[in-house]
Amino acid sequence: MTSQRLPRQRSSSGLNWHIYASLVAIWITLTLLVHPGGDFPILDEWSYGRTVKNLIESGEFRYDGWNAPTLFLQILYGALFCWPFGFSFEALRVSTLVAGLAGGIGTFLLLREVAATRVVAATGSLVLMLNPSYFQHSFTFMTDVPFTALVVWSSLFFLRSLRTGSTQDVVFGTVLAACATLVRQPGAMIPVAFGIASLAVHPVSMRLLVRAALPTAVATATYIVYLAVIRHLAMEPVLLGTMQ
Repeated sequence: MTSQRLPRQRSSSGLNWHIYASLVAIWITLTLLVHPGGDFPILDEWSYGRTVKNLIESGEFRYDGWNAPTLFLQILYGALFCWPFGFSFEALRVSTLVAGLAGGIGTFLLLREVAATRVVAATGSLVLMLNPSYFQHSFTFMTDVPFTALVVWSSLFFLRSLRTGSTQDVVFGTVLAACATLVRQPGAMIPVAFGIASLAVHPVSMRLLVRAALPTAVATATYIVYLAVIRHLAMEPVLLGTMQ
C-alpha cells in the first residue's frame, strides 16, 4: 500500500483573529437576542441539573437516574460554572453556550486543516452554529452540543496527525475522544475512524498498527472502567444501556 499525502492547510496571514472575533461577536449577539435567562429547566435539564446541584451542595456525585448518556464529564463541566455563585440552570446554560462557541471555532479550524479557504471554513462554522438543532440545544444543558464540540476538536487533532505524523496530536485527539465518551457513549467511535484512516493513508507496519489501535483501546478502556466504577458504587442510572 502506498502512502498518500493529505491536503495541507492553505497558508493564511496571521492567525485569523478577525474571523475568530467575528464568530464570537455573532454568537454573543444571537445569545443576547435569545436572552437565555430564567432559573428553570428545559428538556432533561431537570434531571441532569439535579445531579450537578447535589454535587455542588453536598460534594456527592449521584446520578438522578434519568440519563441514558454517560454524562459524567458534563456534570463536572457544569459544576465548574456553578461553583463560583452556586447552582442555577442559567449557569448550566452558559456552560453549554461556551461549548457551542468552541464547537463553531473548532469547525473553522477543522475545515482549514483540509485546505478550505477562510471564507468556506467560516461559512461551514456558521452552518454548524446556526443549525436549528445545534443552536436550540446550546441554550440547554443537554449533551448534544458539548459532545459535538468534543467530537470536532478530537477529529481536528486526529486529522492533523494524519497529515503531520505528530504523536502529540494523536495524544490530544485520544484524550478528547475519551472525554467525549464520558459525555455520550458514541465518542468511542472517533478513534476507530482515526485507526481506519491511518491504515488507509500510510504503509502498513507494526508501529502504524499500534498507533492506529491504541487510541481506540484507550477510549474503550475509559468507558469500561467508567461502567465498572459506577456499578461498584451502585451509581448506575436506571436508563443506562436501555433501548431508545
